[in-house]
Amino acid sequence: MKRMLVISPDPEAAEMLKLAFELKDFSVTHALSSSVALEHFRAHDPHVIIFDVQGMRTAELEKAEEFVIEIEDDVRPTFVLTPHIPDWKTFPMLHANHVLKKPYNLTTLIHLVTTVAEETK
Repeated sequence: MKRMLVISPDPEAAEMLKLAFELKDFSVTHALSSSVALEHFRAHDPHVIIFDVQGMRTAELEKAEEFVIEIEDDVRPTFVLTPHIPDWKTFPMLHANHVLKKPYNLTTLIHLVTTVAEETK
């Protein structure tokens, strides 16, 4: 079973991702903020990370930067979901393997993530 960490300030969006990926045999854990994401990362050792940056305030994006720096030597495939192209300038986006602009196609996201997850670990 592949493990996924979803970092999102939106519990409903995270729950939708959790339900969709559990159907694809993923174990999904959710961090409501980047500040607790590192704890989840260490506890669950995810194969894949999804950052949902919609709704993240500047302070939260700074915490996301700290998270990315902390795990930099332990690289994992990272997907970023963003509503705006200017978000590309934020730190997590610069280190993402894939960036999907919202609204995104869930089927496409599932296909991308499952393909990448099969190639890792």
